[in-house]
Amino acid sequence: MKMQIRTGMFETNSSSAHSLLIMKKRQTMTQQEIRDEFYLDEDWCKDKNNILQLDSYGNDYGRGFDVLTSFRDKLSYALASMCGSCYTLTSYIEAGDRFERKFVPLLKRLVGVDEIKMPTEYKNFNVYSDTVTDDEYQDYETYEEVPYDDLIYNEDREDGIYKETCKSGRKQEVIWLNVPDFGSVDHASSGLLQSFLKKYGITLEKYLTRKDIVVIIDGDELCIFGTMLDSGLVNEDAIQIIYSSLSSYNKRN
Repeated sequence: MKMQIRTGMFETNSSSAHSLLIMKKRQTMTQQEIRDEFYLDEDWCKDKNNILQLDSYGNDYGRGFDVLTSFRDKLSYALASMCGSCYTLTSYIEAGDRFERKFVPLLKRLVGVDEIKMPTEYKNFNVYSDTVTDDEYQDYETYEEVPYDDLIYNEDREDGIYKETCKSGRKQEVIWLNVPDFGSVDHASSGLLQSFLKKYGITLEKYLTRKDIVVIIDGDELCIFGTMLDSGLVNEDAIQIIYSSLSSYNKRN
């Protein structure tokens, strides 16, 4: 089946152009291959007591070009897709719950570890003062975030500070909380992984462990992947399915 690939074209607003590929040659990773990616069995790592410590390096997926084939990289993309792109305290809480439900039990079984640790980062939030306690170990889920439409912008200042009293009359303050760092996926490719899994009936486990499932990170201002296909640098006959945020890439055999 022929494909029309856009070359030399620019969108008004440049966006990501991620693609998910299913290759014709199917292989599945073994648990040992997965563990080797995280160096869990190396002598200098034995002191971690069989704990999988995830990292957040490079887990923001936008318009650069990359090819994700390893368990570790595809996991990072899945976390960014299914739990990332959080901007409110509520969204971080929901993402944390989703991580605990969908990823933790699966990773413990697939990688063969006893505990999963997710990296965190400090972010500031506007919360109601009456939900802040003196307990320095207060869980971030116990704070009540101020809805945007209840905040009052301080017009006398130029640094984005809101007034202490909200429209509702409740007091608010800005606090820094340590929240999970799941990363993000550019808006143009947001939800692509979820729709791919649903369309082809692929579980999260199969996506992570099947070597024939590949993620392409690209941008519509360059269309590097399309150019590689069009020029013959990539053997299109080895690809069964291309599922992309750019419709011109999509392929069915």
